[in-house]
Amino acid sequence: MRSPRGEEAGGLTGCAGMVRQRPCPSRSSPRNSRPPSPVSVPAGPGSPDRGTDAGMAMVFAAMIRPATLLTILLLPAAAGAQEVLRTDRTGPGHLRPPFRAYEPPPPGHEPRLRRTESRAVYRLPQGLDGFATLDQTLSHLCQRGAFLQKIDGLYWAATPDYRYGVAFSGGANLIDPQNRRQSGKVYFFRDQDSRCRVWIGDQAKLMPHYIGG
Repeated sequence: MRSPRGEEAGGLTGCAGMVRQRPCPSRSSPRNSRPPSPVSVPAGPGSPDRGTDAGMAMVFAAMIRPATLLTILLLPAAAGAQEVLRTDRTGPGHLRPPFRAYEPPPPGHEPRLRRTESRAVYRLPQGLDGFATLDQTLSHLCQRGAFLQKIDGLYWAATPDYRYGVAFSGGANLIDPQNRRQSGKVYFFRDQDSRCRVWIGDQAKLMPHYIGG
């Protein structure tokens, strides 16, 4: 027959051999009370391991604040909004803002075109004979768009056979990027395209036939 001390000693010895099975009851707690079991969450096949890099990355992603995510999502929208600058009207209301970005006109309002009217500047009853000489070099430049009128026929000379466009060496109605103009000259143009021909006349000699007003 075992004594209580022997049973108690045997129980302690038995508990020593069952360390990994379940915890032993404390001496101060009743024998019929159940000891608290450690809380453990079994790791399933799809759950990450906190010790691995993938597990740490998922934990870090879960800790990002919602405000940070919202800021990241709004960055492209903010960048697009900065492309078009808008300036509100300053106060008082009659003052214009210091800077206004270009805004297209509202639909239905076409841009106003510059209105030009042609004007006769010379009347030559006998044509260009004796007043102007055909220049082959300027004619080739005109055919290539390097010496021509700003507006074809803005100024013109009336002759019996044709209406010639006119430009002046001072720069009136003349496009001359190569600076081929000569002082005191008048240029007569015919067919301002690939068939363009240019005549040169002396402005002083043509003055008696000037009707430009």
